[in-house]
Amino acid sequence: INLPNFDRFNKLSDMTSLWVDEHGEFIRLNYERGPLLYSLIAKYRPKTVLEFGTAKGYSTLSMAWAMQDFDIPGTIYTIDIIPTNKKQEVPINRGNKPEMKFLSVKEIWDEVAPSSWLQKIKPLTGFSAHIMRKTKLPRIDFAYIDGAHFYEGVQHDFFAFLEKANNEFGVLFDDYIEREQYGVKRFIDESISKYFDVTLIDT
Repeated sequence: INLPNFDRFNKLSDMTSLWVDEHGEFIRLNYERGPLLYSLIAKYRPKTVLEFGTAKGYSTLSMAWAMQDFDIPGTIYTIDIIPTNKKQEVPINRGNKPEMKFLSVKEIWDEVAPSSWLQKIKPLTGFSAHIMRKTKLPRIDFAYIDGAHFYEGVQHDFFAFLEKANNEFGVLFDDYIEREQYGVKRFIDESISKYFDVTLIDT
């Protein structure tokens, strides 16, 4: 896949994925997931995508960007407990220096993303258990699971997706790492790898 210049991903993620550590320092954390998701969407061309964990939307927008560039008539359904129109203090960098601003995700998206990207995104607000029970979704071709990271949360999101999955599908789990209170690695090792072809992508 021919990727856009990485500087463009940096600019997008400086507005949607900048992080503040425990010392109050602004850090760029795992910006590589943008080009990764862009590439997966471009390669496999899913028409329906389900994302658990919107946050500020770096991953969401990277997938929508690929759909636009590769003329994929797709829709991204993205779930988060925080509404996209709720203002909160967030770290951003418009190009001068990192700063904290009181903004909603929608305001950030309107500033950084063309309308052609945003038309492909359908935000769903609430806990994933509630959303997956009450929302009528089409069959899903690709899922990105980056919501709750404790074992039962990851387990729920995968099986809830699986009930909606198309006959052929792909799924990407974020944070396959050993970390206290994280259950992603354990769930994949104990359950997923027994029944599915698994590839580790190390960014």
